[in-house]
Amino acid sequence: MAICKYPPMGVRSVGGSLHALNFDCSSSEYYAKANNEILVIIQAEHIDAVNNADAIFSVPGIDGVFVGPNDLLSSMHKTPAMETDDPEFIEALRTVRETAKRYGIASGIHVGDAEAASRRIAEGWQFIAVSSELGYMQQSAQSVVKDLGLTVQEGKLARY
Repeated sequence: MAICKYPPMGVRSVGGSLHALNFDCSSSEYYAKANNEILVIIQAEHIDAVNNADAIFSVPGIDGVFVGPNDLLSSMHKTPAMETDDPEFIEALRTVRETAKRYGIASGIHVGDAEAASRRIAEGWQFIAVSSELGYMQQSAQSVVKDLGLTVQEGKLARY
């Protein structure tokens, strides 16, 4: 945790005044308050993190944990996917979410769409990343293609 916080709580480099400029204050004001406002979010994107969740999540100073489903599945030697009903994966997610809750840390996950986000919220996940910039661009482009009565066949636009 020391690498996330500035001295005297940690060993993070102060590196000059750029941080202070971003918050419209002096360096001394910034460094006097920064440690109280730094949010520490770790990623649990490997099955080893799931298997060691108690040891990892019990580290003082962690505010949240985030799961990327593709990486977690890949580390489990399974096909990467945003959604799957694989029982081992579902259990891994439950372990992360419930262990985080026990330690008072917020749990977050990446999902592909609003429907998945709603389901994850109902399960108890506390912060959700929905899709991505690329995902939104693809959705928008697909919508335009559909609205124009076109389809993509063999990499080319065609009327349907």
